[in-house]
Amino acid sequence: WQHIGGVDPDFDHFNEAATALNKGGVVGAVTFLVRNGIYDEQVTLNEIIGVNQDNPVVFQSENGDSTMVRLFYASADPAKNYTLRLNGTDWITFRKLTIEATNGTFGNAVDFTAGATHNTFENNEIKGPNEGDANYVLNSYDSNDDFITIRHNRILGGRVGVHLYGL
Repeated sequence: WQHIGGVDPDFDHFNEAATALNKGGVVGAVTFLVRNGIYDEQVTLNEIIGVNQDNPVVFQSENGDSTMVRLFYASADPAKNYTLRLNGTDWITFRKLTIEATNGTFGNAVDFTAGATHNTFENNEIKGPNEGDANYVLNSYDSNDDFITIRHNRILGGRVGVHLYGL
């Protein structure tokens, strides 16, 4: 187990864990237990070396309460209008977290791109802004983003809750 946030963590923030994954990859299954807290940051996970069906990566609330871990971001840049981006990322699970885009005009809580596949969101609270035309709570414009599992989440706000583009 790796810990994010709280007292004596392995990583202070989501971005520190993301940087380690993006640069170093994994040699086995990895679970990040996220401690209670408010995390104001924009996170991008890229294709991660070593991640596959047998070696997935999981981010989950340490205490199992999605309302106690809040990852949010208010992007001021329409070209980077997301809180969490999975950029070609595969075999990642997010469990029992709150993920929120807080810009009132535009913003996606979760953005899939570049063939992100086999990703799972379960038992989360995922929120988007209630105003504006370009707000998707979970969004994919890439027809190669496949095998996305969205199970037992509470999806709130946004112009559209789930927007998955495909052929």
